[in-house]
Amino acid sequence: MMDAPRSSSRTVQALRVAAAAAIALIVSEWWHLPHTNLAVWTTHMVMSSHPHTAFQKGVERIAGRGAGILLGTLIVSLFGAQKLLALGLEVVGLLAFFYAHFCGRLAYTYQNAGLYLQAMFQLGDGDPSAAWVNGGWMFLAIVVGVAVASLVTWITNAERDLSIVPGEGSLLPIRGEPLGHAAQVTATMLLAQYVFFALDMPPDANIYSLFMISVIPDFQKMRERTGYFVGGILAGIAYAVPSLLLLNRVLHLPMFVALVGLGEFLSSYLAQSKGNIKFVGIEMGTIFPLIMVLPYEKILTPSMTFYNIIALFTYTLIAVVVGWAWVAVGLVPARSAGSS
Repeated sequence: MMDAPRSSSRTVQALRVAAAAAIALIVSEWWHLPHTNLAVWTTHMVMSSHPHTAFQKGVERIAGRGAGILLGTLIVSLFGAQKLLALGLEVVGLLAFFYAHFCGRLAYTYQNAGLYLQAMFQLGDGDPSAAWVNGGWMFLAIVVGVAVASLVTWITNAERDLSIVPGEGSLLPIRGEPLGHAAQVTATMLLAQYVFFALDMPPDANIYSLFMISVIPDFQKMRERTGYFVGGILAGIAYAVPSLLLLNRVLHLPMFVALVGLGEFLSSYLAQSKGNIKFVGIEMGTIFPLIMVLPYEKILTPSMTFYNIIALFTYTLIAVVVGWAWVAVGLVPARSAGSS
């Protein structure tokens, strides 16, 4: 993993992220994008952690999410009425994407592809046409977030590297360890999907927290880091809820932008820490936009905030339970050799 940019302090980098999030919010509100929070947290994820350059993460994010949205929407549209066939294609797609992710070559691309393949099944359940509409708006929000993050990074001279480092992993021959980890993530996401269907939860519930916990291949580290992810969820909620209460009293766009910028500054500053504490910042910067950054005219609607909070903890619980079960039955060893 690369170090954080050496040309600036943590404070300056956090200011960059805050500025990018604020600009993404303003652009999204100006264009009336229905997935404003996706644009904001895209800037956070592209700029606040550093396994690759912001440019590479942006390109991989667009390519991976675009592929996942397109494939998921096609499956839902063409085979949505044939539930078993659609489920089988979803399983094959998730296994393929996550296997490629764990093999390590263009891992971030395949991670995002799997994430959004599954998201399209939630959005298109019962109404396949909704997947096309929502998928298009989601992709536009992602492009806005990546474009803003890239421009801020370039203009402030944080990076000049436009290269893509694909990684050294190979997909063939098929290996048992990455396939086992891919099966664990697939099982976790499918279980969460059908739990949400059974609970009649809103279809655009977040899947990011579940995925971040589930992809940790070393089970001991999964248990260790789960506390940090939960801490990040709690920190995100602790920031978002009072901010929403304030916005309910003083609802105007400058206040909205200022609160989002401050939240991203705090999150990014934590995300640049050494050790596992960085996961608190990464998760906080993902969670509070989910809860707080609704379209401007919907901020006064509390029901979606409630559902999103319930969704976060439901996914976290499912991820932990599946992780324990996977190790208990021996599908993934408790200490994976060579994992990090």
